Amino acid sequence: MNLYAYCGNNPVRYYDPSGYSKTPQSVMVCPNPTIEDSNSKHLNSKKIEYPDIIDIKTGKKLEFPEGDLNIIPEEERVNWYRSQYEADMHRTTPDEILCKKDFIDEWYKQGYETPEKGWSEYEIHHIKPKEYGGSNSFDNLTPILRDIHRKYLNPWWRFFGGDNV
Repeated sequence: MNLYAYCGNNPVRYYDPSGYSKTPQSVMVCPNPTIEDSNSKHLNSKKIEYPDIIDIKTGKKLEFPEGDLNIIPEEERVNWYRSQYEADMHRTTPDEILCKKDFIDEWYKQGYETPEKGWSEYEIHHIKPKEYGGSNSFDNLTPILRDIHRKYLNPWWRFFGGDNV
């Protein structure tokens, strides 16, 4: 039984509200990867390929992070705060990116425009997750639509390497 037949075997790109035909998702995604695509080599412990999502910062596929991907102890991970107030209480330098507001400020400093759906629809994604030694540098962060981040990226990483992070 093919559980994804309803959406052309691509639940990231399509959904099927009627049960009769696939409909494109309202996000930019790439077609199914081919064997040559770099992301097609990256499977999590559930044998699910790394999601094909367009990075709005680069206009290209969100790349799988390079380098060692070993879980690091919690005390060695960078901190990410829910609010500017909380980030300010832990800030050691004025240019640190410690929360969504800091990222947005740097986004505009770098000359980017406001995302199409506005910032309220986005979460900031660590390309190399904090659990694997990822930093809060602008280069390691990118905005991802909240529903895509929570539905595809977070669950994929939760089962990367067989560990529930």
